[in-house]
Amino acid sequence: MFSLLRYFYFLRPAFRLIWRLMRDRRVSVGAKILPILALAYVVTPIDIIPDYLPIRGQLDDLFVAAILLGLFILSSPWHVIREHATGSKPVDKAADYSGRTIDTDIRIEDD
Repeated sequence: MFSLLRYFYFLRPAFRLIWRLMRDRRVSVGAKILPILALAYVVTPIDIIPDYLPIRGQLDDLFVAAILLGLFILSSPWHVIREHATGSKPVDKAADYSGRTIDTDIRIEDD
């Protein structure tokens, strides 16, 4: 029982990431349909396994929603996921270039 509780600590950051990805314009509209489908599957009474069956009815909702949310994260651009997961902007190395170069001659001597 208590070993399952450690997985609940992953839910808050995962849902925060999903929320931020849903609001980001760089994520495609096709990918944004997946969390909506996951929510619709959980809310609607139409299920693969009916909810009136004791534990199996709720587990199929959880399983299908987890698969759809995982596909949503996998279908989002990686740099956008990294930006939202770490909370930092990507470093643009081209913006740091000042235009100065060093000219040198290299001579390799073989002993």
